[in-house]
Amino acid sequence: TASALECTLAWMHVLREAAPDQIAALLPTRPDGQDWPAWHELAAQIGGIVEELAGELLSLRDVAKVAARMDMEREALRWAMLERLSDRYRERLRRCGRIDPHERRHQAVAGLVDADMPVDPGYSLVLIGVVDLARVQRAVLRAYSRSSPKCCKTSCVRLPKRSASSSTAASSTSRRRRMYLR
Repeated sequence: TASALECTLAWMHVLREAAPDQIAALLPTRPDGQDWPAWHELAAQIGGIVEELAGELLSLRDVAKVAARMDMEREALRWAMLERLSDRYRERLRRCGRIDPHERRHQAVAGLVDADMPVDPGYSLVLIGVVDLARVQRAVLRAYSRSSPKCCKTSCVRLPKRSASSSTAASSTSRRRRMYLR
């Protein structure tokens, strides 16, 4: 699996190597080829977008399709362009013997959801202080609960209130929810 640095570098190379007309919708003004900080910033931004989408089990292709359905032609073009670049990005990682971590996670989650990859009943999954879960996390939880319904246990623990002499920061954390999945 590729590290965050390897992913950013792969995006940098793919963006720099792309012909100007191939990324014009994405970059109307292309940074200078030797402006490494600008290319790094752009690659990091794209990596962050991909990471956020992957957490919701979405891809660049999914966003491009939605933009097209909503008749947002310019946005659809930009997202489709990013999708084509992501194909090159993944190929670049493969040539280096790496795989995008989000692609790897998507494969693992798909295996859990499709029951191709059984959940080991010897493992415990413990979530502490969870407020909200991304779609990928909810998919993993569903896979665990479906594979072995008796192993899932949810506990909500309310911590005792702090005394008035406790610090404000400490008292604001007086309630925490714990969810245990065994």
